[in-house]
Amino acid sequence: ATIPSLNKSSSSSPLSVDEILSQLLTDLSTPQSLQDLLLLTTIVVIALEILNQLVYHVPTLLQTLMGGKVKKSGIPVRGKHLDNFTRKDYAFIMINKCMTGLFVYCYFGYLWSVRKPEDSSITTTTTTPCCNTSGGGHGIFSPTDLSIQNTLVPLPLLFLIYDFFYTLLHWFLHIKGVYAYVHKHHHFQKAPSRANIDAVNVHPLEFFLGEFNHILALVLVVQGVTVQVGEEFTVGYR
Repeated sequence: ATIPSLNKSSSSSPLSVDEILSQLLTDLSTPQSLQDLLLLTTIVVIALEILNQLVYHVPTLLQTLMGGKVKKSGIPVRGKHLDNFTRKDYAFIMINKCMTGLFVYCYFGYLWSVRKPEDSSITTTTTTPCCNTSGGGHGIFSPTDLSIQNTLVPLPLLFLIYDFFYTLLHWFLHIKGVYAYVHKHHHFQKAPSRANIDAVNVHPLEFFLGEFNHILALVLVVQGVTVQVGEEFTVGYR
């Protein structure tokens, strides 16, 4: 199996987003990577189908086991339920499920390519993607490297950065000249009830931008975010 490599041996500076995308596309052009991506996408789609079935059947099973004593509490319905899917709905759902495989592949490929310096005495925390791992890496991290600074502190930053850019994206999609072409499809379903199926029933462009926004947040945090806590230090996965 192969992992996307983000290798920049000629410079010690972090990779730009353009360079990251370029190298991911280069890696995905190899037959082995395409086979890996196809296998991963198949696994992801099957996992999503299992999740859908669990969401449907687990509450009913619990009701049966508890003799009907489990109180059902659903989300209030504030609009008309989309009872029947169109061909466009089915097409968007399938495209977006498959795109989830690509997202997972790129997300963990980037994590795998982030490397700690060989010299463990180096204490700087600005990370640099390096080391071509297509032939097999050393893992995403070592448990001995975990710390509050590189593990717990980045977590809220990931959420904050993701939500910041997603808020801008959502605002943009509601602009009158854009809304009808992309985001309007999402609002056809006013009372979602089909778990992941309703969640991914959006325009593929919107799904792509929303999913890969996670990687943008990850790249920004991994490359270093300076935080003032007592003394200044850089938060990252290094």
